[in-house]
Amino acid sequence: MKGITSDSHRVARTAFVALSATGGALAGIVWLAARGDLDVPRVLAPPHARAKVACTSCHTEGYAKTETGAPPKVTCAPCHSKELHASTRGPHARLMAEGKLTCATCHPAHEGFQAIAFKGDVAVRWGPNAEVRAKVNGASPDGQTVPLVRLSTCGTCHSVLDPRDPVARCVPPVAARGELWSRTPSLCLDEHSRVSERTRAQTGVCGAQHGDAHLAAQELAAEVVRTTAWQETTKIARGAYVPPSVAAIFAAIAAIVLEARARARAKRPESKAIALPAKKKKLPVIDTTTCLGCNACVEACPFDVLEVDAYVAKVARPEECCGVVLCAQVCPNASLTIREGDDEEPTRLPLADDLESARVAGVYVVGDLTGVPLIKNAIAQGDRAMRRIEETFPKGKARVDVDVLVVGAGPSGLSAALRAKSFDRSCIVLEQGTVAASIKSFPRGKIVHDPPLSLPVEGDLWLAEATKEEIVAQWQRIVRMRGIEVREGHRVIAASRDEDTGTFTVRAEGPEGPLTITSRRIVLAIGRRGTPKTLPLTLDPGADEKVHYALADAASFAKKRVIVVGLGDTAMEAAIAIARQPGARVTLVARGEGFNRGKAKNVADTKRAITENKLQVRFGTRVVAVGRTSAKLETIATGALETVSNDAVLVLVGGVPSWDLLEKIGVLTPEIVKEG
Repeated sequence: MKGITSDSHRVARTAFVALSATGGALAGIVWLAARGDLDVPRVLAPPHARAKVACTSCHTEGYAKTETGAPPKVTCAPCHSKELHASTRGPHARLMAEGKLTCATCHPAHEGFQAIAFKGDVAVRWGPNAEVRAKVNGASPDGQTVPLVRLSTCGTCHSVLDPRDPVARCVPPVAARGELWSRTPSLCLDEHSRVSERTRAQTGVCGAQHGDAHLAAQELAAEVVRTTAWQETTKIARGAYVPPSVAAIFAAIAAIVLEARARARAKRPESKAIALPAKKKKLPVIDTTTCLGCNACVEACPFDVLEVDAYVAKVARPEECCGVVLCAQVCPNASLTIREGDDEEPTRLPLADDLESARVAGVYVVGDLTGVPLIKNAIAQGDRAMRRIEETFPKGKARVDVDVLVVGAGPSGLSAALRAKSFDRSCIVLEQGTVAASIKSFPRGKIVHDPPLSLPVEGDLWLAEATKEEIVAQWQRIVRMRGIEVREGHRVIAASRDEDTGTFTVRAEGPEGPLTITSRRIVLAIGRRGTPKTLPLTLDPGADEKVHYALADAASFAKKRVIVVGLGDTAMEAAIAIARQPGARVTLVARGEGFNRGKAKNVADTKRAITENKLQVRFGTRVVAVGRTSAKLETIATGALETVSNDAVLVLVGGVPSWDLLEKIGVLTPEIVKEG
């Protein structure tokens, strides 16, 4: 199939580009290794750089040959004296004596170092190859350098933002408010010698090495810290950009080659049949000698093909069979098998294998319209159609409103829109009702699942065995989070294709009036239900609020008098669900004279409810008028009218498929009327 083949090609193309990029990166690394550029040292603090400190000065001999680097073989000796730089704070001194606190803990040799140097009347605050200058008020301790310590370093042992912690006096006001304290230096710069009148008068430990001016520099540095920003620009080592650059070049070359090949394939003529050829129709076959009559196959069939008669399953509606093998999969003892029968007649909605219309190029049909049931399949079809659209999307720019217009916000339509979003294609979804309207129509608390559960969900739309409320909530959240533009209450009435440009003009009716949208591609995800059928009712003012065309919550009809119009599966299921509510009184109104259709289980449940006086049924009757507190029924045979008290009317007589829209678009073949 084309969809599967194209997906395989996409994976292969991506893998080829990735391998090319990997090869380019390896080539860059080999080239750097040959030049010796892999051994470039990391950025050093300026004092270390001026002193021409090499890697081996602090690290073992094998440092340059390892990826991570060996630990320092000494602390900071012999350049710095451990005795002259011992901490004046008792806890710090004990940690240093135990080897748990070193010079490098507070003053990193590479990235993260920071200091303030004084030159004349200017203070230079520098970091890794970045600096900022500030004017100094008063005399400057020229030539002095004061290292800074990051508050985040103190935070490894202290509670920096706790006012009860001794380090609180070292925290600037901006950090005390909790703003960027991890990138703020401590104001306590007298770790090795406290500034006081006594130390000013005497030569302290810092004065012995730097002179008395260093003590004044510590006080002045605290003022500079408050008025200048942290300098943290790091230098990229020589050759660091080479492997990524070479990888990008290799990937670009691979992508260009693949794109050229794809364009060449696209120019090849592609044969497409006007209608799908006849296929062998698959039908269930039941072994009546072993069938248990358990109803498992009946429940699994989405189109009421099967029913149980005299405790044995039988094929009641073979023309409705879609060929899905769920019924055979759920049969507990393999009494039901799927076999090929007669040839199918060509469909009125001919589609190519990639779900594109065989009659109108650029229009894709997904979901129930394709005759394939189950939410899981609808999600996969929407995703597959959009992937095919992306693969064949026309080059060049056309004056259109959107790249893709999706009609229908059900599972297949939302899945297509999500995939379009991932491809960065502009997309609008037009929905005549609301998002997930088909799911919302399920009874309250209904568990939605798609057997077999072992099959994965293909596409980005979430699906799991859950209640209908959970699924609707998840889908609505996905629409919001992913920014999918869904315009609810917009019914598409026509669409036409410009043969010169290949673009589409779609006309719709919305809450604010007519709407026209142009697009490059169309995805039809309108389902088989179409628009709910309405009845020619006479409605009193305000009575329209009590007429419903779907059952969303049976519990909301508790203690109410409800008329359910229709005798199909949907109507029977709704009537039974409402009849189970406390105080509810339900009347089924049907034009026919008996149970002529519907699942055997629903018919049996409805008859049982009638026998138990949980609901009534009025055959050969129709509703002709609805008032605020009553409804008027007419007996079809005699024309007799009867007024009954009533709180709500549910019209569940099926839907009008959107065949007229499909005909206007041109995706349907002309219907053949057989003579005789």
